[in-house]
Amino acid sequence: MPSKPIEFKTIDRTTLRGHLYTPSSSHNATGKPLPCLVMAHGWSCVQEMELPSIAEHLTSTLPLAVLTYDHRNFGASDSRAGDPRREIVPAEQVNDLNDAVTFVGGLEGIDAERVGVWGYSYAGGHAICAGAADPRVRVVVATAPVVSGWGQAQRVIPPGSREAVWGAFAADRKARVDGAEPARIPVVSEDPAAPCTMPSRSAHAWFSKWEGKSSWVNDLTVRTSWMGAYMEPAGVIQYISPRSLLMLVAETDCEAPVELAIDAFEKAKQPKQLEILPRCGHFDIFDGPVFERLLKVTVEFLQERLLS
Repeated sequence: MPSKPIEFKTIDRTTLRGHLYTPSSSHNATGKPLPCLVMAHGWSCVQEMELPSIAEHLTSTLPLAVLTYDHRNFGASDSRAGDPRREIVPAEQVNDLNDAVTFVGGLEGIDAERVGVWGYSYAGGHAICAGAADPRVRVVVATAPVVSGWGQAQRVIPPGSREAVWGAFAADRKARVDGAEPARIPVVSEDPAAPCTMPSRSAHAWFSKWEGKSSWVNDLTVRTSWMGAYMEPAGVIQYISPRSLLMLVAETDCEAPVELAIDAFEKAKQPKQLEILPRCGHFDIFDGPVFERLLKVTVEFLQERLLS
């Protein structure tokens, strides 16, 4: 399906870059303004990592436009003056997602009354927060979402290491206030015992296949992990209603714990839909029959809740 590079300014004048995918003329025979789905990627991810295949499938199946973009500080997008590369500030990423909604709503040929947001993993939580805070968002699709930064931290950081980890966070903050460069940590490591933000073998395998064939870099600021521990989409999920929520959960997900996602879903109000993707982990959703199921459910949800 056709796509073109785009860029837009955020509310603090940072330039974000991405691609706008549109259906062929045969899929939009009416010529009416198109609904649009804005897609935001997960922890340290860049848009080349699976998003084009999803966007192309959606726009080849539905009369729908799709926007993908890189978060600030990552990939093709800029950083605000003075900000380090590869640092995730959760509230800024959520605000940027709302600014992406503003951008597409002002494009010729896009129906500003029918815009949805989609997020994967960490940005699945961002989609929940952006949708809860922004009544312009018609639907929210949270795919393998991280719904509790604190709950996540308790599962990733062993109890015996927590005092040392928070001490390292505090030391880095003081050093940065004093003018030092940010301390950094790998996203993943081949050695599960080595310091990194996602210590599972499955995370290492998935991210490593993108190293060298995308703009992804195996590096984050240490402050990123500190801020990530206090992002709580589960606390606002009920405010998406009366607009629609689709949550897709990987049954054996260890990166975004299933029990946390289901607990958050129970707090959400109608209309809402939960889809458990069977026998798959956090990164398996992009492969084979599970990926086909994810696409099918997403298409059906968008057809009913965004396009109608």
